Amino acid sequence: MSLGEILNSALSGLGAAQASMRTVSNNIANVNTPGYAREKTNLSTDVAGGRVAGVTVGEPGRVADQFLEATVFVRAGAAGATETRSVYLDRLQSFLGTSGAESGLPARMDAIAAAATAMTGTTGGAQTNAAFVGDVGDAIRSVQQLGKDVTGLRSDVEGEVGDTVTRINSLLRQVHELNDTVSRAEGLGRSSAGAADQRNAVVEQLGGLIGIVTRQQGDGRLSIDTTAGVQLIDRRLRQLSYPSNGAGSSQALYPPIELRFADSNGTIGAATGEKIDAAAGGKLGGLVGLRDAELPAFSERVNTLYDGLARTLNAASNAATAVRSHGRQAVARYQRALS
Repeated sequence: MSLGEILNSALSGLGAAQASMRTVSNNIANVNTPGYAREKTNLSTDVAGGRVAGVTVGEPGRVADQFLEATVFVRAGAAGATETRSVYLDRLQSFLGTSGAESGLPARMDAIAAAATAMTGTTGGAQTNAAFVGDVGDAIRSVQQLGKDVTGLRSDVEGEVGDTVTRINSLLRQVHELNDTVSRAEGLGRSSAGAADQRNAVVEQLGGLIGIVTRQQGDGRLSIDTTAGVQLIDRRLRQLSYPSNGAGSSQALYPPIELRFADSNGTIGAATGEKIDAAAGGKLGGLVGLRDAELPAFSERVNTLYDGLARTLNAASNAATAVRSHGRQAVARYQRALS
């Protein structure tokens, strides 16, 4: 080996060391960057004329566990659904009142029971009758306000459904564009680490809004399905279609969220025949489940509770003797308010 060949080999080694130091420096600088995966310098032996001629520095590559990344995306969906339900159920609990509060619904129920007992007892009189009527009136106003509050809560949920659909569509377009960038870079033998990191950050945001399962493809693309098995991205972009302006309104029934094919600009085309519902998971699944199932079921339970209360009050009125007239009048007013 000539002196020139030895010097060239040494210089290539120095260049490889510099490239490795740049990669380490880049890793340290981005240690707190969301979506960033550690990179490594790809080195290979340079051979010329059957002899070793130094080191060839290749494009840096990502060091990431695809299984762990996919797990992070799944966990994001579960966290998004749980957080959404927690926020709205806390608001629902506040409508009922805190435990022990005199203005809370449980306290109203206890007051009615106590007043009914006093009114039908041997010591009942005009004062106990008035207390009973007042307690029933308070309960009537509480249940009326509770009904309005739950209706308003459904409206808020519906408004957030529209906003979440819009956000999901934007993120799907970003993933689709970054898929093209990653695939093109890998096809040309260039580093796709930067675009792949950006894509991971976007996919993690998407996973918080709708439950997803990702699969790495041979050309570097990510295909994405919902946890319910509805495909969102392969080589074709899809968008959610929902006829809502995000303003929100309480309705008996809501239109379905459909999935449609779209071009790279997001222009919606033909329907895929699939729909998104509460099983989709993530924030969107949590919102749809609250709006269509949990809040209506709560309203039904409240109605059942007060139907039973009305029957109980009627029975107490019939059992009363000296104050029967007052009791029946109170029950009648209560039942008219419920109807």
